[in-house]
Amino acid sequence: EEPGEVGGLAIILYAIPPGGDPGLGRTTSDASGAFAFEGIANAPDVSYLIGVRADDLPFGTRAAFAPGETVHEVELRVASPSEDASAVLRGPARLRIDAGCGGLRVVETHELRNPQERVVFVPEARRAGRTPLFEVTLPEGASPISVPFGSQGLVQEGRRVAYWGPLHPGVQEVEMSWSM
Repeated sequence: EEPGEVGGLAIILYAIPPGGDPGLGRTTSDASGAFAFEGIANAPDVSYLIGVRADDLPFGTRAAFAPGETVHEVELRVASPSEDASAVLRGPARLRIDAGCGGLRVVETHELRNPQERVVFVPEARRAGRTPLFEVTLPEGASPISVPFGSQGLVQEGRRVAYWGPLHPGVQEVEMSWSM
């Protein structure tokens, strides 16, 4: 399902050259959703990340030029999110425990698999009475959680931590840490 508007979206290009300074480009999609970046390096060892935000969710892809290629086409698949978390599969969880002078620091990494073709996300206004994509209960005495930069969707209420998305298609890891 396509979002309402594909025209006028801000498209970001992040260039990652080997051993060089990263570069940033910006453009806007036209009425049909098409966009182009011109005058960028076509060296095969330069990696590109292309991203957009639609329905307030991030979408993106990676790209690189093949040797001799001067035009490289990419498709950013953007779809309205689904609130249906019933197909989400929970994979293994990993715990890393670090001892410090102030106590223990626990880093939890949870693997989630979204077999659907749409991003799963339950907006805050629609969470009442719904089941999150996953939830855990922290032990008594745990500190508030901290999450890596850019994470969203993890909500802590007392000892309960719930993840509401976004969960893109495929496998994704959700990480949080807390102290004892």
